[in-house]
Amino acid sequence: MLSLYFKNAAAAIQKAFSIKDELLWFMLGQVFNLGANFYIIKSISNIGKQDFGEYVLILTISALLGFIIFGPAQQGFVRFFYKSYEENTLPGLISTFKKFIMTIAAVILISGITAYMLLFINNAGSIKELVLYGSVFIVFSKVSEFYNVSLNIIRQRKLNSILQICEKTIVILCLSIMAYMKLMSLYSVLIALSCIFGIFAVVKFYQFNKLTKEKFLNTPKGTEASQPYNVKELLIYAAPFLLWGISAWLQQNGEKWIMAKYLSIIDVGLYGVLITVVNMLVATPNTLLNDFMSPIIFNKFANLSDKNMIKSGEQFIRITNLLIAGIVGLSVVLTYFGGDMLIRLFSNKSYTSLSGLLPLFTVGTGLFYIGQTMCNKGMAFNKPKVYLLPKIILGVISIGLNFIFILKVGVSGVAYASIISSSVYVAHIYFINRRFKV
Repeated sequence: MLSLYFKNAAAAIQKAFSIKDELLWFMLGQVFNLGANFYIIKSISNIGKQDFGEYVLILTISALLGFIIFGPAQQGFVRFFYKSYEENTLPGLISTFKKFIMTIAAVILISGITAYMLLFINNAGSIKELVLYGSVFIVFSKVSEFYNVSLNIIRQRKLNSILQICEKTIVILCLSIMAYMKLMSLYSVLIALSCIFGIFAVVKFYQFNKLTKEKFLNTPKGTEASQPYNVKELLIYAAPFLLWGISAWLQQNGEKWIMAKYLSIIDVGLYGVLITVVNMLVATPNTLLNDFMSPIIFNKFANLSDKNMIKSGEQFIRITNLLIAGIVGLSVVLTYFGGDMLIRLFSNKSYTSLSGLLPLFTVGTGLFYIGQTMCNKGMAFNKPKVYLLPKIILGVISIGLNFIFILKVGVSGVAYASIISSSVYVAHIYFINRRFKV
C-alpha cells in the first residue's frame, strides 16, 4: 500500500514537472526574488533600529491589506480562472478583477493623501511623511505582487521570472547607488521602491492583458459568445478569506503593534529582523511552493464530478503538505545551530541579542504555515467556509496570549504565544480535513 502511494506520488510529480523549462524559470525567478528581498531588508536594517522598526510597522499594514483584500482576490482569481474559461465567462472575470484592483489602489492612495493632509494641518511631525510614502509603497508593491500571481495563473513562468529579475535587479542597483552616495533613509528607500514597483506593475498589467487575449480570449473557445460572469459565486467563495485574513494578521502581525505600544519601536526593529529570518526560511518557500502548486491543484478540481482528476489533485495536495513540513523541520535545525550567523547575514551584530529565540519563532511560524497549506483541501472542494472557526479561534487565542506573554516576559513571549496558538490551529484543521473524501 505504501509503495503504491509513493509510486502514484512520483508519477504525479513527474507529470507536474514535465515542462522542465517552466519549472526552471519559476525557481530562478523566485530564488532571485528571495535574494533581492534579503538585500532590501539588510539595507534598511543598517539605517538603524528605529527606522527599521517603522519599516516593519509599514509592512504590517501592507500585510493587513494583503490578508483582507489582495489575498482573497488572488484566491478567487486562482480558483475560478480555469473554471470560468470552461464556462465561457472568463472575459467577465478578468474585467471584474481589473476594476477591483484599480478601485482598491485608488482608495488606498486617496486615504493616504487625506491622512497626510490632516496630519500636516495638525503639525503631526515626521509621522505624516511616513503615512504618505508608506501608502504609495503599499499600493504599488501590492499591485505588482498581484500581477506576479496573475502571470503564474496563466503559466507564464518564464516571462514572470524575467520581469521579477529585472525589477529586483533595478532595486538592488538603486539601493547600492543610494548607499554609495550616502542618501539612505527610510523615506528615500520608500520613494525609490515605490517608483520601481509602480513601473513594473504597469508592465505586468499590460503583459497579462495581452497574453490572456492571445491564449484564452482569442481561441475558438474564447471567441464564443461570452456569458455574463456570476460575481455572486466569486464573492461567496472569497468572503471567508476576509475573516481568514483578519485572523492571520492578528496571529502574524498584531504582536508588533503590542510591542510598539508596551515596549518600544527599537524592540519592534529587533523582533523584525528575527521574524524576517524566519519568514525567509519558512514563509517565503511556503508561498513559492503554493504559488506553483495552486494552479495545478485547482485545475484538477475544476470539475468536481471527475473523481479521477480529484484523486490526482489530492496527490498534489499531499505532496505539498509533506514538502512544507520538510521545509519547516530543516529551518528549525538551521536556526538552532546557526541562528546568530543568520541574523548577522540579514542585518548586523547589533541585532543578535535575541538570536536564541529563533528556533522557537521558527516552530511557531512553521506550524502556522503547515496549517495554512492543509487548507488547500477544503478550498479545492469549494468549501473554504469550513476553516472559518479555526481561523477565528487562532486570531483570538493569538492576540490574547501575545498580550499576556509580552507584558510578562517581553519579546520572547511572542514565541510562546505563536507555538501554542499554531498547535491548536493545526490540530483543528487536521480534524476538519478528515471529512473530505472522494
